[in-house]
Amino acid sequence: MLWSIEPLGYPSVSTACDILGLTRLPHNNHRGLLRLRFDPSDMPFVAVCYHTPDKLLVAEGSDYHEAIKEYLKDEMGVQVLTISEALQQV
Repeated sequence: MLWSIEPLGYPSVSTACDILGLTRLPHNNHRGLLRLRFDPSDMPFVAVCYHTPDKLLVAEGSDYHEAIKEYLKDEMGVQVLTISEALQQV
């Protein structure tokens, strides 16, 4: 992996997340999402949410169909909200 150094001399947030393993999902969850035709490029976002205490993912509604939302909630404890739904919780 290549390091990405930001202007202040610190690694980028994405690099730090990679190093800490926060962008990886358990293998069974990774496979389960792929079976639902989940976009692999969105896996790191789900993984970071999975590793946080709140397990909350804010995304556009069109990005996650109902089967994926159900899988994330039931199997991984990750709740997917639209931007407007998230703002209502603030």
